[in-house]
Amino acid sequence: MSTVVQTDFTDADGTALEDHTPTAVGTSFVKHEDAAGGSAEINHENRLRIAVEDTLVVYYASDAPASANQTAAATLLRYLIPTATVYPSVHVRLSTTELTSYFAQVNAGALSTALYLFKQVNGTPTQLGTEHTFTPTNGVPFAVEISATDDGADVDLVVSLDGTPVVTQTDSSSPITAAGRIGLGHYAENAADIGDSVGVVFEDFLGEDDGGGPPPSSDAARLVGGKLTNTILVGGGLVG
Repeated sequence: MSTVVQTDFTDADGTALEDHTPTAVGTSFVKHEDAAGGSAEINHENRLRIAVEDTLVVYYASDAPASANQTAAATLLRYLIPTATVYPSVHVRLSTTELTSYFAQVNAGALSTALYLFKQVNGTPTQLGTEHTFTPTNGVPFAVEISATDDGADVDLVVSLDGTPVVTQTDSSSPITAAGRIGLGHYAENAADIGDSVGVVFEDFLGEDDGGGPPPSSDAARLVGGKLTNTILVGGGLVG
């Protein structure tokens, strides 16, 4: 695997993601034109939060993957969620001209949390497989990953939580074949003030492909135990 984008969110408080330069690998993030009404921004704890409720925002890494075989991964952290429901997501094979991608999405509310696999075509999402319910602890990071791999005319999809596959599916019905980009999304509803201490935030983000190019930092830019490790991203900071 080679690294396409790799970053924590060390930046000035209030920096929008489109103004953030990836801290390890990559050029920039671009707000998707079909999901640009909202905003995600960095908070004072160097975590990425949703900044506008009830509006989906999706970003993609500007650097093009060399292959459609891709992995997108993030370390997330759940704050208190009193009344809101929040939906952070990581995307592979994301089209830059329409909302078409495969993505893993966390649906986190006050009473329940679940991890889903979706296929989205021109803005219409379809759930693939069965969601995985789990109970994150407030303030304790957890890792979400999605991978897409071509298998002949089909696409094998795996969604993992803390390194363990929890949703697997083969898409053989008009699968998404274009490489597109690797990205992330966020959405929140029923929250009067998302703020810095409500909802779910990103601590770091990693996108890889198998198309050659530079390897991940050290030998294993992978999600291990809920955090990106080995000279990369742990708890929102670069370590060596």
